[in-house]
Amino acid sequence: GSDALATGEIGFGSEEGFALTPGSAAPPFEVPTLDGSFTYHEKTLQDQSAFPIVMFAYDKRDAMSEAMFNPSSVDRFLGLASGSTQFLFLCHCETRLEALETSHFMRDAVVDRLHTLEEASGSMESWKGRLHFATEPVDALPNWLPGLFEHWNTTVRLLDVHFSGKGEGIDDNANLTTQSFPRLDGHFGWLPHAPSGDMLFDPMIVSEDLCMKNVTALPHQGQALLSDSDGPILVLPWSRRCTFAELLQKAESFGTSSVILYPESPTQSMEEISCEGSECDVVLNISASMVSYSSARELINRTQSGKKGSISFTEEESKGRYAAINASGRLQEVGWPVWPWLATLSWSAQYMIFQHELHMNLKQSDQIIEVFNGSTELDGFITAEVAWSEEELSTLVDREAKLSLDMSLQCTGKFDYSCPSWDHVIRAYACCGEDKVLCSPCPPLVWGSNGNEAAEAENGVGVCGPEIGRWITPFRRGAGHWLTDVTDLKGVFLRGKPANASQTCQITMQSVSWASTGDYFWLPKLNLRVQTSPSPFASTHRASVVTPQVFNLFKGGTFDKNYNTRDPFLFATPGNLARVRIHAVITGHGYDNNGCAEFCSGITNHFLVNGNVHTLEFETAGTQLGCTEQVPFGSEPNEHGTWFYGRNGWCDGQDVKPWVIDITTDMRPVGELNTIEYAGLYQGNTPDPTANPGAMLMSSFLVVETFEHQ
Repeated sequence: GSDALATGEIGFGSEEGFALTPGSAAPPFEVPTLDGSFTYHEKTLQDQSAFPIVMFAYDKRDAMSEAMFNPSSVDRFLGLASGSTQFLFLCHCETRLEALETSHFMRDAVVDRLHTLEEASGSMESWKGRLHFATEPVDALPNWLPGLFEHWNTTVRLLDVHFSGKGEGIDDNANLTTQSFPRLDGHFGWLPHAPSGDMLFDPMIVSEDLCMKNVTALPHQGQALLSDSDGPILVLPWSRRCTFAELLQKAESFGTSSVILYPESPTQSMEEISCEGSECDVVLNISASMVSYSSARELINRTQSGKKGSISFTEEESKGRYAAINASGRLQEVGWPVWPWLATLSWSAQYMIFQHELHMNLKQSDQIIEVFNGSTELDGFITAEVAWSEEELSTLVDREAKLSLDMSLQCTGKFDYSCPSWDHVIRAYACCGEDKVLCSPCPPLVWGSNGNEAAEAENGVGVCGPEIGRWITPFRRGAGHWLTDVTDLKGVFLRGKPANASQTCQITMQSVSWASTGDYFWLPKLNLRVQTSPSPFASTHRASVVTPQVFNLFKGGTFDKNYNTRDPFLFATPGNLARVRIHAVITGHGYDNNGCAEFCSGITNHFLVNGNVHTLEFETAGTQLGCTEQVPFGSEPNEHGTWFYGRNGWCDGQDVKPWVIDITTDMRPVGELNTIEYAGLYQGNTPDPTANPGAMLMSSFLVVETFEHQ
C-alpha cells in the first residue's frame, strides 16, 4: 500500500487477565442514564430484532473527547444513517457529580444540534430513544464494563511542559517540574505527525493574532532559548479570523517546525485543526496541535514569570474509550479514531449493520465448499485443492444457482493490534480440471520488493488460472467479512469437467510476501458458497443452459502512454445464444505526477463492443472521504491509516466488486464476428505521466451462455 501507517493512538488491548475479548459474547448489564436505566440482554444471531450497541467513554485527559462534541462533529454524526443502533455515552470521571455534569454536557451538545437540524431539514425522529447518557462513572458501575475499558486500553496525547526554577538550567532535575496538558493534534492526512516524544522544544509565546497582522518578526518576550533544545515552537492564540491554512502558512514562514494553538477566549472550546476544500491541497511541513485556554494560560504565566521551560509531545496509556456489541451479541472493537469526530461511532454502527445483513443472507441450505479454514498464514502464495462431487456440481450448473466467495480475514490474535499494519492486494485464482497446463501462469504482483518494479510470481507457484476474487487488506483491523457474487465465473469451475464426474480445482491466494508485520499475519478464511433461488431471468427462459464458457479478455498494466496498446478480441456469435457478459475487476495503484493510478480523479474505463461503449468511472477517487461512503457496503472503518480517501476501484478493508456488463444486445447475428476493445483513459486521454507511472490491475473475461435446446 502507498499509505503511511498512522502512529499514535492505537488500542493496545490485553488478552491476559480479562476473559472478554473481541468475539466474546457480551454478558447482560445495566447502566443508569439521564432517561432511566439502559439494560442490555444477551442477543443471538437468530434474533431478528437485534441491534448493535456502540459505547464511548469520555475522558477529560483526552482532548479528542472534548472536540468530538463540537457542532460540526455532532452534525456529521447525526447525518450518517445508523439504523436502530443504540449509542451509550459514558464517562471516565472521578465522582458521580462529574459524571452528571459530563453527561449533561454531551447530551446538550447532541440535542441542541438535533433541534437545529430538525428545524432546518425536517424530522430527526429516527434518533428518538437511541442516545443514552450514563450518570455514574465507569469505574462505579457494578458490572463488567469497568474491566472491559481497563483492559481494552488505549492512549492519550499530552503536551508535557517542563519547568525549572528561575535562572536554573532545564537539566537541573532537582528543581524540574512537569505539567501535562491534553493536546489535540492537527488533521491526520493533512498535517505531519507531532514530533516524537524524545524531542524538546523552546516555547516561543506570541500574543499577537497572526490572522490579523503581517508579522515580519516574532517578539522574543525576554525568553532565553535553551542550548540543548530541538528548536523553538510557537504558542499562538486561535481567533477564527482566518483559516487554519492561512495561519499555519504564516507560522511556517518563521522556520518553526511545530505550532501550539489555543482558543483566544476561555469560553471557546478546543477544535480540530483542519482544512476545507482546496485548502486541503495546501502542502504544509509544520505540525500543529491545540491545547485548552486554561492550559495555555498556565504555560504563558509560568514563562512570563521568568521560569525556563521546554515542551515535549508524549502519549500515555489510558483506559479505553470505545467498545461495541454487534447485532449478534458479540463484543467488537470500534477501531482507531483517526479524527475527533463522533462519526467514528456512526461508521462502526454502519459496518456492524453490514455484517449483520451479510450473516442473515447466509442460508443453512447453502452448499459450502471449504477452501481455506483460517489456519494458514498468508505470506506470498497459499494453495488448496478443492474437490467438487458430482452432486455438488449438479447444483452449480443449475441456471438459478448463485456462486459467491465467502471471505473473512482473521488476525494472529483477537485484538486489532495483532493484525498486519499495511494495506495490500489479495487475489484468488482457480485452476480446474485435470490438465493444469491449460491454466494461465500466475501474474506479476502489483509491486516488487523495491516498491516500484513489478515482481514475478514467488515461491515457485507457476499456475494460477483465472482470477476469481480480489480484496484489499485493512490497516491493522480485524473482523473483515465479505460476500462477493462471482456467478458469472461458474464456467471457470466447470472447465474440463467430464460428464457425470467430479471436479478438482486448485485455488491459489496471492499477496506480497511482506504482507505480514513482524509476527502478525493475515489468516484468510475462504468458502465457495452456492445458493439456489429463483431469478427473473430464469422465469422467462425455461430452456436449460449448457455450461457457460469463460474466455480471457484483457489485462491491465503500467498506466502510461503504452497502456492502451493492445489487440481487440474477436469472436463469432454462437447459435442458441442465451446471454453474453463482460466480467471485469479493475483497481488503480501507484502515484505518478498526477496522483495516478490510486488517488487521481478522472480515470475512466471503456469497453467497446461492436462500437457500443460501456464506461466505468470511479467517482469518489481523490475525495477526502470517498471510502467512508463505502462503509455500509463492507469497507472496514476506523483503520490505523488513511483508509478514508476515495480511490480508483477499491477501498482498504473491502472486497473489490466486479464490473459486470450485459452485452447480449450488442451481439451481431449468428456466425458473424464481434469485436471487443478496451481503453483506460485519464482526463479523457491516454495517460502520459512524466514520472513514476502507476498501474491498473485488471482481470477481464467474456462469459458466453448458450441454450442446450432451441
